[in-house]
Amino acid sequence: MIVKIDEKHAQFADLAFECLVCTPVMRIPIDLNVLGFRDLLPQIRTVPGSFTLEHSLLTLWVMQEGAAMGTYTFSRDVLDGFISEAFTGTPPNPCQDCVTTIYDIKNILSLHGYLSESKKVDSNAEEHGIRCVGQLSNTAEDLFCMDRPKYLPNLKNPCWYAKENGRFRLKCVPYYHILGVCKSGTTDLAYRIRAHEHVLSCSDCVKGKETFYWCRRRYGYDVNMKSMSPCNFSCFQDKFAEAAKRIEETSKEAGYHTLITGDATPSDFNDFRGWPKIPQNVGLEKPVVLTPHLMRHVYTDPKFILILRNPADRLYSDFMMMSGSSAADFHKAVSRDIQIEENCMKNYTVEQCLYSLDIAKRLRTRIYLGCYSVFMREWLKVFPREQFLILRTEDHDQDPKAQLAKVFNYLNLNYTQEWITSIAKLPHQHASKKKILMGPMLEKTRVLLDNFYSRYKKDMADLLQDKRFLWLT
Repeated sequence: MIVKIDEKHAQFADLAFECLVCTPVMRIPIDLNVLGFRDLLPQIRTVPGSFTLEHSLLTLWVMQEGAAMGTYTFSRDVLDGFISEAFTGTPPNPCQDCVTTIYDIKNILSLHGYLSESKKVDSNAEEHGIRCVGQLSNTAEDLFCMDRPKYLPNLKNPCWYAKENGRFRLKCVPYYHILGVCKSGTTDLAYRIRAHEHVLSCSDCVKGKETFYWCRRRYGYDVNMKSMSPCNFSCFQDKFAEAAKRIEETSKEAGYHTLITGDATPSDFNDFRGWPKIPQNVGLEKPVVLTPHLMRHVYTDPKFILILRNPADRLYSDFMMMSGSSAADFHKAVSRDIQIEENCMKNYTVEQCLYSLDIAKRLRTRIYLGCYSVFMREWLKVFPREQFLILRTEDHDQDPKAQLAKVFNYLNLNYTQEWITSIAKLPHQHASKKKILMGPMLEKTRVLLDNFYSRYKKDMADLLQDKRFLWLT
């Protein structure tokens, strides 16, 4: 969309467009003595992109010493680039000595995060050899057929304006993800993070923190892996609609806005069982696209938090939560499941066995979730190490204040020592009472699990250059 503006008043025109695209609630009475503009639709209360509630056109009057030089009319459709020419009228009192400058309004809008509805692959996906193939029969939505959102630079949380039902609305996705892992303290950690005044919850989420979008719902599975209607990317955004509303309501005309929201789905890190439903993987024996690739297409600077627990202890707690009845029952289930996984790995790759929905359905435990290094390597193929804050459950339990300080620093959230001390003293959330009643794991079961997990723990310690992830003590 190209618009002609007199060069003498270019700085004022630029300012006007800046106001129009930046201000969710526009109140722009222009002072003629200061800016040289006539009132620009004063007291309009609407969102950017539908500049007036009564009309579909926006009119800008460029003034010279109080006399109208020209009238420039823009259809709201300019925001999607549908109108190629929007100049109307002849300046009644033209400036004879001025040079006309061409302004590309689409470029200005783009700088402020406005999206067109065109479909194309971003360069990052292409660098990974991933291209849009479109949604196929019985597959999930192809995220690579959409542009990555152009996030607004004045918001800390990743948000952008997108057209919805003829209006532009603020859309947001999480600033941070607690990726995992299950039964390692993710609920407790998420609860303490949300205690910060700048952190907003997600809407209609499990425990107020879990969307299950990336690991299950986008593939048409519910929390328990039962079939349901798939949740597309728009559905995922809806989980943060209330957060977006709060962010928009508290945004001002200038400045940097610090409210954020997050997703703490503890299966995102290590549940890749939906991979055959990713369009780029159809017909393949091994996946070429996994959750990290999908997230990399959406996010520019994600904050990933992992809290990892000794995998044997994690599995015992997980089993008791799911269906376990006793330590002896757990031993029987573990013995059987180790055999199933090891038999699979004799004929297939470790990844094929750990990412298989068919194998998982045969297991009584989720033993595969504790093979942390296999999943960590997938994430590090796509994201740099500094994109992750990796904690241990054992450290969080022993010194919650120190671990919370790491988290809040990583998320760039301010705090006082008095406040973080009070947050660290909050009661532990979602502690397993059933495991306490059933007593400790049998020693012979621990030996079995330590042996099974030993190579993955060693690999993880080597990968992170941190011996704490050997869980020797």
